[in-house]
Amino acid sequence: YQRRVRGNLTIMSNALNILLRLNYVPQSSQSVLKRNLRGRLGEVSSEAKHQNVPVEVGQSEVYDVQQYKRYDPQGWYQRMQDIHHRNVSIKMRLSDLRVLNHEGTAAYGNMQTERRLRVVAGDKVGMDNVMLDSDRFEDRADNQNYGNMKMQEVLAEARKATLGPEFWPTVEVKVRNPSGQTRAMQSLIDYGRIESTSADLYKKYRELKSKTMFVSPTQLYIHGNNSGDEVKAEAEGSSQEARKRDAQRGFLDNEFSS
Repeated sequence: YQRRVRGNLTIMSNALNILLRLNYVPQSSQSVLKRNLRGRLGEVSSEAKHQNVPVEVGQSEVYDVQQYKRYDPQGWYQRMQDIHHRNVSIKMRLSDLRVLNHEGTAAYGNMQTERRLRVVAGDKVGMDNVMLDSDRFEDRADNQNYGNMKMQEVLAEARKATLGPEFWPTVEVKVRNPSGQTRAMQSLIDYGRIESTSADLYKKYRELKSKTMFVSPTQLYIHGNNSGDEVKAEAEGSSQEARKRDAQRGFLDNEFSS
């Protein structure tokens, strides 16, 4: 029984050791494992000033088997296929930004680094991945080197977020200014007038409710009728005032011009 328990504990300790090594392995060792197991891009550096971030390379090749049966002395079809397949996709996982350095003490980036990376890369970020497509040159090797360089530039620009809050991306939020009625309702200065008005309206409502079954809002706090006579009268008065001012301004202009 003791031997069985000791064997189970050994299995559990080994499983826990494997779990910890898979999750907390430093970036240099992690890059070596991923390069050997999954065909990653670039060399692995163990220097203190370098940081390894695993990046995957993808490419697509589609050949017509029947075309290879034909006589092709100058390789025109092969060259055409090479140019057609020149595109190289370089992909990086955002979770790989949290890999530890060579000492295993600090990660490459934090949350602000990821946010800055999303701003810098733009629409190249999706599904927690950063993918850059490189088809600038005719040779695939040149596109791979160019894409690797661009990925390094993007990561270096994103890592500026570790320098301080001035490099963190900010969001500008526009808030509408509250109207005068809202400010009055929310202020303590106008509290007494609002309470007294509410009490008077409720008293008026109780009196009207004792006489009729339904009390319309126009009988309490909505002033004016449905025909809009008051609005028309106010507009007409404003028009008359405007015409009067225009006439006075024209009279003064004629006096000064003469």
